[in-house]
Amino acid sequence: MANCWSSKRWPKSASGCRHHGFARSRAAWTGRHDRRAGLPRPGKMPILNRQLPMEAAMSQALFKPDADALPEQPRAPALRFARLSRIIGHKVRSDLELARYVADGADTGLIDHLAGEGLTRKELEFVIPARTLSHRIKKHEKLSRDESERGVRVASLLVLAQQVLGEEAAGWLRQPLRRLDEQSPLQMAQTEQGARLVENLLIQIDEGYVA
Repeated sequence: MANCWSSKRWPKSASGCRHHGFARSRAAWTGRHDRRAGLPRPGKMPILNRQLPMEAAMSQALFKPDADALPEQPRAPALRFARLSRIIGHKVRSDLELARYVADGADTGLIDHLAGEGLTRKELEFVIPARTLSHRIKKHEKLSRDESERGVRVASLLVLAQQVLGEEAAGWLRQPLRRLDEQSPLQMAQTEQGARLVENLLIQIDEGYVA
């Protein structure tokens, strides 16, 4: 029997072994590249496949959004601190800076800033009595830590009320409310716990739970 593996006896025109009926091309037996058939060499990747990862990377680079090109979205905390800074007359950008401001003692001008937002000096008596305020102004002293804390507490509620109620914020703060046992939000704000109740009430109004 002729040797089917011999290249000398390989049929030039046939596509398989004429003795055993193997229908394989010569390129499959020898591993040689058939250029006329357009077959790749064994172990070689087609050029198109080699370019796919690079093209995918280029497409990702082209369509990846640039963070600097996106419009800057306003942040609620930043807006809150901006409004609070305007009311207290001192720039703060975080709760930590606000805590330091209270610990160091607020300027006496804090009372004037609160009065400029629609509150009266009499309504702010619980923050600091008028006589004590005059004494501190003459001595060029700052408010005490407790006085500063009460003043910032009122300012924080005022910022939230303005955000929820707009121009009616000052009038709402001095109005007795049934939800607060016929006390005004300003009266409740004399204590920390009362201020939290007012804050929760404003949040409920903003979310539509309370008319």
